[in-house]
Amino acid sequence: HDLSERHRSMRAVLAQSWAHFGSEERSVLKRLSVFRGRFGQEAAEQVAEASLDSLVSLVDRSLLQFDGVGRYHLHELLRQYCAETLADDRSLEESTREQHSAYYCQWLSQQEEALNRGSQRTALNAIALDLSNILDACRWAAAHGRSDWLGRGIIALGLFFQQIGDIESGVRFLTILCEAFLATSEQTQDVPADANHQLFHVRLLLQLGRLKSEQTHVVE
Repeated sequence: HDLSERHRSMRAVLAQSWAHFGSEERSVLKRLSVFRGRFGQEAAEQVAEASLDSLVSLVDRSLLQFDGVGRYHLHELLRQYCAETLADDRSLEESTREQHSAYYCQWLSQQEEALNRGSQRTALNAIALDLSNILDACRWAAAHGRSDWLGRGIIALGLFFQQIGDIESGVRFLTILCEAFLATSEQTQDVPADANHQLFHVRLLLQLGRLKSEQTHVVE
């Protein structure tokens, strides 16, 4: 009821079109809705089980946009509609978000070495391109206690914010992660924390402390 007349009309068109999509198209579109912004073919395959043929078919039908350099994205209104249909299937939504988080957390962990060596600029650009998805993935992992997924990715994330000079955003986001991680830990306090869990907590606090120290130097 709080949508504009134009948006209500567009949603009605989407609802009508949805009924004519094939089951595979609906399945892929629903799972692609977990992406924020643009994403690559590998990510689509790993997260949404979308084959290249299905991606090409969706592009041909103007249901998916392709930028010509390997990146796809859904129109935001279509993404929102698909996200709502995904939410109707709680099991599929949870498994898709889990796959999304696992994929980007693992990818982020692989960037730490590059950020500390000669491929720094390439790694910074790559992280910047997928930052919205990376942050979503890290939030999900922290909220679900998946310290094993975050692994060394938290170091890469701290280095990213430090090296691009956006200390404030880094402190803000790592604080959110820390709060989510601690809240999850409190819910499972009767379960002994494993070594990965403890190591991630130390890494998170170290990265947050490093950025806060940088922030203090900037203020001074």
